[in-house]
Amino acid sequence: HAEWGASARLRALAEQVLNPPALSPFIQDMYIESRCVDILGETFAKLSGDVSALADTGHSTREILKARVARDYIEAHLDLPLTLSDIAREVGASVSSLQRSFKTAYGTTVVDYLRMRKLECARDALERGTLSIGEAAFLAGYTSAANFTTAFRRAFGILPRSLRR
Repeated sequence: HAEWGASARLRALAEQVLNPPALSPFIQDMYIESRCVDILGETFAKLSGDVSALADTGHSTREILKARVARDYIEAHLDLPLTLSDIAREVGASVSSLQRSFKTAYGTTVVDYLRMRKLECARDALERGTLSIGEAAFLAGYTSAANFTTAFRRAFGILPRSLRR
């Protein structure tokens, strides 16, 4: 059970569904459907507790949800060599739109988030002692152990070898 109150934006969307502008029947159906999708997105985000203060600053719930879908996709596919185009295609957005939404929602770029998450996975594997430094570098997407070591030190302030058991 969840208690929930409709925001001003949600009420405005409902009003637009109930009183759509005079358009051709096909366009009017699309208009109403898009407002319903916005209503669902805002409702689910609110009920899941995932609407941040961004929603109150005028950022669209749809954009926030796009960023969340992108983040979830990245998390589910950290073992793959992801590109911005792959992620944008999965989210259903252009690369520039994805980058803008993600930066707004999380305060970092998609590439920086992906790089940090892969470095964190490599760090965890090194702490468990399951990988060599070269294997951890490969896991994090680096072809050079030296470049991996530099990035690791910048991210965590220590050398990867200090985590090896």
